Amino acid sequence: LVVLVAWWGWGHILFRIVHQKNAPWAVAAPAGVALLLVVGGWLNLFSLADKNGILILCAIGWIAAILAIIVQPRPSSTASRPRWSWPLAAAIAIVILRYAASVVTPLSAYSVHDDLQAYAVFPVRMVQTGAIGNDPFNERRLFTYGGVAFTEAFTLAEPRIENLNLADLGLGNILLFLAAVAVLGEWGIRGRTRDWLLLALALFPVTQVDANLSGCLIPAALILVLVALLSQSFR
Repeated sequence: LVVLVAWWGWGHILFRIVHQKNAPWAVAAPAGVALLLVVGGWLNLFSLADKNGILILCAIGWIAAILAIIVQPRPSSTASRPRWSWPLAAAIAIVILRYAASVVTPLSAYSVHDDLQAYAVFPVRMVQTGAIGNDPFNERRLFTYGGVAFTEAFTLAEPRIENLNLADLGLGNILLFLAAVAVLGEWGIRGRTRDWLLLALALFPVTQVDANLSGCLIPAALILVLVALLSQSFR
């Protein structure tokens, strides 16, 4: 969760940059990933996206998160408290269980001819050398520009390849859930209807075949964040 808090802090940095004061709270972490992908591109260009660079980004995110909590206005005593229902509680429990299941993935679960030859190599190389590197004879570089590898590099501060699924299947699952909360809120869908939709999202099968490391949940979360922000701007 250290990485998730750091991403949340970077989201508030982005809100400050674009002078966005009314962004839904749930989009902060996915928005932070969007900003970090831009920063990560420049770090890769100068071979600075190594372990120390990742740790510095996490530290900056934590500082921004703490400052955001300090300056955030306290809710009034008359503000309505969120109401809980069993579908919402079940959805949150499922998201947490999926996160826990993604923390450690045995090497035997990875695709030998897909992950261990390419998708697992990119973040490991980035942490060790500071960049995804040039690899003109690797066909997967035609479809992989480094964004997914950069998010996976955050799970390799203590290099364990078993943790790579944590980025997309673990943290990405949380980001997708938060983005869905933001979109439903912007569309005015609340109460039991929102809770049942979130439960349906949590139950949706997203496990990738053979634990393929090509990201799908974080990109989906970023698309939903864009929908939430556009819904707010056109409202």
